[in-house]
Amino acid sequence: RPSRSYAVVELVPAVREVAVMPGSACALAPDGSVAVIVAEDRGSMTMLDRKSGEKSVLQVEGMQIASATFGPSGSTLYAVASKANGADRSDVYAFHRTQSGFSEAERLTDRPEFKTNIRTASAGRYLVYTPSTRNAQAGGRFHRFRRSR
Repeated sequence: RPSRSYAVVELVPAVREVAVMPGSACALAPDGSVAVIVAEDRGSMTMLDRKSGEKSVLQVEGMQIASATFGPSGSTLYAVASKANGADRSDVYAFHRTQSGFSEAERLTDRPEFKTNIRTASAGRYLVYTPSTRNAQAGGRFHRFRRSR
């Protein structure tokens, strides 16, 4: 499988390339302060501070990350991940931003299915995903989960 890279480009006040990094998925905080790039091996995520260009790695031991997205405030990163050893499902995990990076993973779902197309809705009150089988063509119906506070 060919390698994929993500470029983070600041547009305002002037066009400036912040970084180009290899990865399998990318998420940008709504305020643009942090980009998260899922490693090609899907076993970690690299956080890139847009202003300083500093990078820090969030290891996610024993898990394979499929995708990631930020909540609307940028304080929570949601990731779809499965157990690294022959998973028959994936779950949605939340990582909360702290002064030093991100918290440990908090599992939010517990249904025996794969999750795709993750996003937040209603100002972060809901998390929406598509349940699916390994076959991406299988589709599915939407489930909404109320976020606990």
